Formats: sequence, structure tokens, C-alpha cells
Amino acid sequence: MTTIQAIFSGAALLLATCVVVMNWACVIECLRNKKRGDVRTHSMIPLMSAMLAYAAYLLLPHTRNEWMLIVPFLDPSIWSMLSLPFYLPFYLYREAKKKTDT
Repeated sequence: MTTIQAIFSGAALLLATCVVVMNWACVIECLRNKKRGDVRTHSMIPLMSAMLAYAAYLLLPHTRNEWMLIVPFLDPSIWSMLSLPFYLPFYLYREAKKKTDT
């Protein structure tokens, strides 16, 4: 039973790592598009890596598996969600000032 739990835990952690890598690829692609003058953006999945890493944490039968929770903190979409409450007032103020200037 513990072998099956370890396999599922490893698969969930691998999927979480794949999501983190794909989100970094989206960030790099957006920066490349911005440099070229293209305004297209690519979507990131914000909480999927955290949910998968937490599932892997719960599934692994060993007691010292807190290291798995590092994976979501490597995700740039988590960083953007954590910085949103600090950035949003400045963004709204800037947009309101643009509307009054025109």
C-alpha cells in the first residue's frame, strides 16, 4: 500500500513540477512577445501547482516530506497572486488618473 501511495505522490509532484515549468515558459514567451511589440499574452495556471504539491504531500507515507511544499513557491503565478493585493491599488490609481487626464 505504501508503494502505491509513493507512486501516486511522485506522480502528483511531477505534475506540479511540470506546471511550474510551463508557467515559467509562459512568462518567458510573454517577455519575448513584449520585446517584439506583440501584445498577446499567454495564460498561467495559478493554483494548480500548489494543489498538486499538497496532494503529493498528503499521499507520501513518510513523515519528513515538507520539502515538497517548496515547489509552489517556485511558481511565478503564485508570486503574482501574492503580490496582487499590494500592486492593485497603484494600478487602479494609475488607470483612474489616465481616465481623468483624457
